[in-house]
Formats: sequence, C-alpha cells, structure tokens
Amino acid sequence: MLPHFEHILCHCEAFLLSNYPQTLTQCELRVFMKTQDSLDTRRSNVFEFKEKIRSGYINYKKLASKWTFQGGLRIENTASKGYLSFKASNRDSVQSIPRVYTNLLPSLSVSVKSSETIAFLWPTQSA
Repeated sequence: MLPHFEHILCHCEAFLLSNYPQTLTQCELRVFMKTQDSLDTRRSNVFEFKEKIRSGYINYKKLASKWTFQGGLRIENTASKGYLSFKASNRDSVQSIPRVYTNLLPSLSVSVKSSETIAFLWPTQSA
C-alpha cells in the first residue's frame, strides 16, 4: 500500500557558470656565494597558466508530506593550457602543458521528518 500524501510541492533550479582565470608565476633561484650571488638559469623559470572553466547544475526537489526527495546533476568542464619557460642547454625553451577534462557529479537525497524536532536524512552528510 502506498502512503497518502496530503500535499505535494516541487521545486526545480538550474544555473550556468563560466570562469577564465589566468596566472603568471616567475621563479628565480639564486646561488649565494661569499662575495656575490648569481641566478641559477637551469632551475629558474616562468610559468603562465590559462584556464577555461564551465559548469552547470540542475536540481530537483519534491516535498510530499513528511518526505523530501532531492536529486541533482552538476557538470564541470575545464580546458587549461600552461606554458613553462626555462633555460635548457644554454638556450630558451618553452614547454606546453595542456589539460582538458569533464566531470559529472550526481547527487540524490531522501529525508523524512518524523516530528517537529527530529529529521532523518539519507545519505548522511559529514563535516
């Protein structure tokens, strides 16, 4: 026998987000001697990093009497390219470091309110 729900409420929400961060890091390693210091060109470098991050989320929530059902799906796509500039064999070199990945992150929860002060949630959330 299915439970009888006195009222049923639904809520759906969605969003899209794009972000384009850039980073430039210059690392100079120096060798310190008693009389002078000098730049270690073999270990010094410049790193430039450009990223395109796109994400979207859809969430659906249904309230039915004491029960709450909620499910969602988030998709994240990141395309990044890094450029590492350094000296190798006394000449300037540039190395490209590309990365592209997409992640799907589903969520699902069910909760029941047994009284005004006690509620149960599945799955449990950890801090």
